Amino acid sequence: MVNLKNLKNGRNIKTFLILKFFFFFLFFVSVSAFAKIAGDIKLLKYTSENCATDLQHLKTWTGNAKIKCSVIKEMPNSSETKTTLKKEWEDEVEFVIDRSVNCIRWNRNTLEGFVEEQNEVTKIDPISSGGITNGEYDYIMIPYQKGNERSPRSIHIENKQFTERNILSDIFDPLYILENELGYSKLPEKLRLYFEKAGTIKNTEGSIECNGNIITFQIISKAEENSRLGDITLRYIFDISKGCNLTEFSNETSNNKRYWSLDYERVDNIFVPKKILMVYENKRSKSKMISKREVILVNNAVNQLVKPEEFEIEKVGLRSGDYILITGNAKEIKYQWLTGTATNQIITSKAELLEKVKTEAASRKIEKCPLPEKTIEN
Repeated sequence: MVNLKNLKNGRNIKTFLILKFFFFFLFFVSVSAFAKIAGDIKLLKYTSENCATDLQHLKTWTGNAKIKCSVIKEMPNSSETKTTLKKEWEDEVEFVIDRSVNCIRWNRNTLEGFVEEQNEVTKIDPISSGGITNGEYDYIMIPYQKGNERSPRSIHIENKQFTERNILSDIFDPLYILENELGYSKLPEKLRLYFEKAGTIKNTEGSIECNGNIITFQIISKAEENSRLGDITLRYIFDISKGCNLTEFSNETSNNKRYWSLDYERVDNIFVPKKILMVYENKRSKSKMISKREVILVNNAVNQLVKPEEFEIEKVGLRSGDYILITGNAKEIKYQWLTGTATNQIITSKAELLEKVKTEAASRKIEKCPLPEKTIEN
């Protein structure tokens, strides 16, 4: 223990200075570790209450989309040079969404494209695909070439927890993009927590400001020691004139960056996206990749009645004699739809398909049959 009397006499002045520096350092660290969010934090509360209201009121949504896709990869090879791969293509999509029955259908056509590798260009031929999401299950049509088919088409039925459905995948699910990739389902709660915990968030600094109709919120999470990611910077931009919806979002670390840009239009008094742009950049030292998706939407109707027939499996191109593949934990069962040869298992009605899937679903511990009851007709 330090003797205060000796300190006064100057005998332990060095110890006194060390203690003074130590307590000052602790104070400085505690203040910087719990940095405040600069600006009017009431804007966080306002944004949290308004940023997702349109999505919450969206019940049905139908439309078309054009998607421009590109990927550029740079990869090192054995000769200490880089191999460059470039791929570009364009898709057209028709989509139907009905949240009241938890159904989505998409029909996707790749129109044209090319792959360029080491100055050699290969053309991408047009292909068609599609699918239906019904509850917990996906019906995914394997891509095929119209007019150049040498075998029956095939559709897979499987639990959607095993399928990719982000903006880079073949499945077109704009609700998943908004709710999960952009985080709309949790964004109001996240902004509200930033408002309530402002000044108490460890190793974080941020700012929020409003310029006209534009609200900009940035938050930087400081990296822990030896972190390979470095600081994480999140930047959100909202437009009050467009329902306070998110118009820009970026997530950046030392290794990669993901940037989003969105524009909206009002359809039946609800703001829905008319353009979605996503650019992902991998910034690793040895290999790099830039992936881009630009989605231009033509929104036909919002919150209008959708007929149950829109989600029939024939709507994605399944024909008599085509295959249905039911996939699960350990095996895949193959059937032919409506007609087939004697060597194949044949299902001649939707009721029969429902019964088959129920039996096989039970054996594979799938909770319920994916085929919607309301669409069954003998």
